[in-house]
Amino acid sequence: MKKSEVLNYTVGLLGVATDHDGWFGAQCVDLIMHLISKFWNFEAGGNAIDYKWNELPSGFKRWQGNDDIQSGDILVWDFDDQYGHVGYCISKDGDYVTSVEQNVDGTTDIGGPARRCTRNICDVTAVIRPPYDEEVEVEEITESLRTVEEVAMEVLNGEWGNGDERYQRLTAMGYSYYDVQKMVNSLLNKEPVTAQKKTVDELAKEVLRGVWGNGTHREKALTNAGYDYDAVQERVNELLEPAPVETILAVAKEVIRGEWGNGSERVNRLIKAGYDYDAVQDEVNRLLA
Repeated sequence: MKKSEVLNYTVGLLGVATDHDGWFGAQCVDLIMHLISKFWNFEAGGNAIDYKWNELPSGFKRWQGNDDIQSGDILVWDFDDQYGHVGYCISKDGDYVTSVEQNVDGTTDIGGPARRCTRNICDVTAVIRPPYDEEVEVEEITESLRTVEEVAMEVLNGEWGNGDERYQRLTAMGYSYYDVQKMVNSLLNKEPVTAQKKTVDELAKEVLRGVWGNGTHREKALTNAGYDYDAVQERVNELLEPAPVETILAVAKEVIRGEWGNGSERVNRLIKAGYDYDAVQDEVNRLLA
């Protein structure tokens, strides 16, 4: 099996929700189960954290820690919870890896589609390397991984729609809408592009998705990236505080009126707005009972 074939196929799944085992929607582990089944004809089992020790096909190598990570590796994260997290590495740059992962912005009940994520390797607890027939560099998939400027040019050519449609399509394919839009504006104004700094709110939501690790690793990663760790952590704490009952009730009534969409659209919109999807859905179920 060629690494380039698996890499290109996996990148092609960005924005797709794969539920391999038929349980709880598109969880992170479903993507890895699907890849192992498709390319190595083996049905792996367990939650994401179980990939630190579960049974794997013949020829697979596994080691604990985060040493010697390469594109094409399967990575296991332990975010201090009972389930863990897994993803498929498509590139590595210093202490950061970019991988395709499911359920980054979904829920424990229905999961979420594949996204492109860049994380510090500090929380990687195990590395799995499938047996490839050849070793290739990530440049072989650059056709799928277009640069921000290339995507911005496509936006200017009308290929990504406008307004909310553009936001939804870019996000579904794993691109940063804000980075692309800034590049679009720069190309239109012929101004030099400066690095896109994320807002505290954006960073806090990334922290809650596990993008920045935990504890001292999180503090170091945010500080090294030029962000105010204390401000971000304060916002994280605010987001973790449960919304008042009257707020949940009001939003639940809006859901019933159809103002928040259905399925994954509802999940993504509620989470993006800072609401606890499970709490809102529980209230919807109570009102409809």
